[in-house]
Amino acid sequence: MRKLIIFTAITMLASAAFLQAQQKDTLAVTKITAGKSLSLKIASENKSIVMGRITEALTANLTHAFQSTRRFEVLTRSDLDAVSKEADLSASGNASVESGAAQGALKGAKYIVSVEITDFQDYTEKARFESLERTAEKRILRLGAVASVINSTTGAILETSSVSVNESDISDLPTNVSANGNLNDSLIAEISRILAERIAQNICDAISPARALDYAMGTLSFNRGANSGVKVGDVYEIFHMGKALIDPETGEKLGNNEIYVGTLTVNRVNAKFSQGVPKLSVEALNADECFKDVSNIILRKQKAPAQNN
Repeated sequence: MRKLIIFTAITMLASAAFLQAQQKDTLAVTKITAGKSLSLKIASENKSIVMGRITEALTANLTHAFQSTRRFEVLTRSDLDAVSKEADLSASGNASVESGAAQGALKGAKYIVSVEITDFQDYTEKARFESLERTAEKRILRLGAVASVINSTTGAILETSSVSVNESDISDLPTNVSANGNLNDSLIAEISRILAERIAQNICDAISPARALDYAMGTLSFNRGANSGVKVGDVYEIFHMGKALIDPETGEKLGNNEIYVGTLTVNRVNAKFSQGVPKLSVEALNADECFKDVSNIILRKQKAPAQNN
């Protein structure tokens, strides 16, 4: 009987250790707000309803984008509200680093994502075709945001990402019908989706860079797929992750030494992983030697220059 009890206890401890090892880090997304001056501008232009739709769509898309990375257990604003009052998380309409960290710690979230909308434009351009008796209208919508990821245990900002999207949509309208600023709401959903995906990708890459899975026959596979927003043609920078770097004065861990290896252009995307042919730098070893052990190979998506979409 005693042996049975000991065996059961050992099994339970082993199971608990396994589950803990498999547990994902928890990430909380706080309330998305517009900056104070931008909020005043939006109100003066009677665009508050449009902004409300954008923040709702962005919240839903951001939650989905983080879940799709398969790196985090995601808590939403409603999860945080379940354990505290609204005022505890927001001060004057803006979530603070300190209160966000405290809320995340309360719910067990390791990372807190705070998003502030910093740029917003919504207007229409019209063209009248008299011979056809038709009016063509293009709605121009521009959206920019700054996203910060916070360590809930320290309150320190780990990464700040500035993202912007500029999308347009065209509608053919009946004769003499003019725009009212509320047309083509599908554009709101699309621009919010793109912005959310870019924010999630940037933050995910900062917290947990893509890792190499295998190298065979000149092809390197890594653990980012279509669900993480990877597309054929994306370019990643390849690094060999070395030993941890410790500040000799403070004892603070500064991260790991990263040695640049080269680039990889994605040529195949699966649901959960992608592949490409590495292009090594002159300083790097030959590919077979460099990728003999891929356990220390990480990839970071190369940031494209700012452009209109």
